[in-house]
Amino acid sequence: MNNVGSSKSKRKNITVRTKNHNVRKNSLWDRWCSFVGRSGGSYLASSAAELIGQRRGNNALSFWTAIACVLLGVMALCGHIFHIPILYSLVPGIVPTTKVITAFMFIIIGTSLVAGHTRWVTLSLSLAMLTLIMTGMTLVVSVITTPGPTNPLIDESKDIVQTFKPGVPSLGTLLAFALAACGTIIGTLGNGPMRSIRRGIGWLVAGGGAFALVGYILNVDLLYWFIPGVSSAISALTAIGLILMGTSIHELEALVNRHHK
Repeated sequence: MNNVGSSKSKRKNITVRTKNHNVRKNSLWDRWCSFVGRSGGSYLASSAAELIGQRRGNNALSFWTAIACVLLGVMALCGHIFHIPILYSLVPGIVPTTKVITAFMFIIIGTSLVAGHTRWVTLSLSLAMLTLIMTGMTLVVSVITTPGPTNPLIDESKDIVQTFKPGVPSLGTLLAFALAACGTIIGTLGNGPMRSIRRGIGWLVAGGGAFALVGYILNVDLLYWFIPGVSSAISALTAIGLILMGTSIHELEALVNRHHK
């Protein structure tokens, strides 16, 4: 009898120690998960899975065109930093350049669109709002200063091909980014009737880029927003980026449906 009681007591003690060990493990895990922002640890994993999953299905076109926007912005920015003109102007000295501020905005709005394809809705909205702020500030600074915004790190004073003020993007480019930011916000939060507005914005942005390219082909300045004394030209590289950006915004249908299920 004593042996039986002793073995039961030992098994009970082992069970208690195992439970306590599991509780300590869970407690540490929960604290770590709390540190990264979500309990259970599933948030980051599911977000990563969603991001990788965009390679297939209805979101593929929107996702990859957003990635292309980011890469285009990085390429143009590297061209300015390392003095490689072909990276920010398709034909250096002949075709207008993609400005530094434009490159930054491609990176920001592209990242916003990519973030919108995961659960990082707050990040997506924040970056879209940042794009709106940058667009407004650039427009204001370009109006009240002469010859325009100056960049202490990257000199754009020599990039004067069809340029109203060095370093200042075309009015068409600024308008396109303002529309794109609004379209991204609508695409992340809106549903129902807002889908038509978002799609319309996508068409406008992509269409603006397409018209600019046609303008270069036909040599029609107005199509790529070159108005002497008023607006710089949309560069050919920027026009390609606008087509990518508009396409990404237009194809956000599945993203909207997923967030509102």
